Amino acid sequence: MDENIAVKELSPKLLDDYLAFFDNIYESDPWLNFRDNPWWSGCYCGFFDDARPEKELNALGPRELRRLRSERILLGLAHGFLAYADDKVVGWGNAGPRASYVSL
Repeated sequence: MDENIAVKELSPKLLDDYLAFFDNIYESDPWLNFRDNPWWSGCYCGFFDDARPEKELNALGPRELRRLRSERILLGLAHGFLAYADDKVVGWGNAGPRASYVSL
């Protein structure tokens, strides 16, 4: 294996990497791509950070959900880890204090 593997804790400086992962990584996946799958469309892995009902969140649309998630990341309120292979994000793990997941 020649890949350089790294795991980095999410921080405001990694916002662009985080968004690029969710904007692009699911582009060709038949189940997870955002264009064709309403269950994943624009979630940006922020579902558990918002107490509003799922129907209300989905009605906001991907653009607004992306903006809300970006805001939480910039404020240091979103937690997790980005996995990199050769400096490209290849995975995401949502992890943080249980109390931060208001919609569990």
